[in-house]
Amino acid sequence: MKVAKIRGLGYESNVYVIYNYSEDRECTIVDTGLGSNHAIAETMKIINALRVESVKIILTHRHCDHVCGLPAILKKLNAKGCDTEIFAHHNDAKAIAYGDRTVLADSFGIKFGGVATVKAIDEGEIEMGEQKAKIVHTPGHTPGSICIYVNNTLFSGDTLFAGGGVGRWDLPMGDINMLMHSLQKIAKFDIRALHPGHGPSIYGHEARNNASEAYQYIKRILEMGIE
Repeated sequence: MKVAKIRGLGYESNVYVIYNYSEDRECTIVDTGLGSNHAIAETMKIINALRVESVKIILTHRHCDHVCGLPAILKKLNAKGCDTEIFAHHNDAKAIAYGDRTVLADSFGIKFGGVATVKAIDEGEIEMGEQKAKIVHTPGHTPGSICIYVNNTLFSGDTLFAGGGVGRWDLPMGDINMLMHSLQKIAKFDIRALHPGHGPSIYGHEARNNASEAYQYIKRILEMGIE
């Protein structure tokens, strides 16, 4: 498994392209960013180089900085004739499909009318080329936040960042108690590479202990009565 990362500029999320050197001509995109020229161009540069014919797009949650690039990327993939599927957890899929206010597009000054072809998924396995990944439901930042776990690698969206950081729980539909339980869940995984929604990726011992550190941080906040 190979991972190409387009690091988000400013508030824009990171975008990841997961692929294999094989003849299956498939890849998976994790999140699509705000839709900046930089993110779209870099994503399509990788897609074009791989000469893929089939693309899965998995959205880690509903927020605009992760999904508002979807219409532009989808338009370019359709123009190439790619067979494209879009997935999000069922708790966030409807918001993305209809572009409702909880996507927070207005906060970024972006018009987002939604993408109706989003398919709702639940926790479980999803095929990614020749391998299977685990979709892990990790609510707290949003009700439908997910992480993707494959080959000891975690794509964590805004659930978990490097250095034990976590996504905000004070935004609409956020929940600090759910976030704590989500961190406790993923802390049990054997994570050797962490690719978060924002900021740097981390590896090895640092990646392995990161979720536990974040869990302890949130637990202390709750014990202090700070929410």
